[in-house]
Amino acid sequence: MKIKLKFGFLTAILLVSVLSFNLLAATPGLQYLKLPVFATSEAMGGAYTALPGDAPAVFYNPAGISLGEREYFSFSAGQNNWIEEVCKRSFVFVLPSHILT
Repeated sequence: MKIKLKFGFLTAILLVSVLSFNLLAATPGLQYLKLPVFATSEAMGGAYTALPGDAPAVFYNPAGISLGEREYFSFSAGQNNWIEEVCKRSFVFVLPSHILT
């Protein structure tokens, strides 16, 4: 009886440790892709889709670029440095379609 109890107890501990170890395997990688691209969008609480026509709209609402009333090209570059040498760089160049036609 004692041997069965010890075997059952060790099996339960082994099963719990194996299952709890695999919980971390389900977390998605590349979490740094969720970092904000531009400070203006974060200052608005991530609601940057309401401003059409600006260059950073490429990341939040690409169709909003066509709604802009600007007659000139727009250029924007950004770099965010985070902890553990994580760096995110972005480069956007928007050219109005009437310039190409």
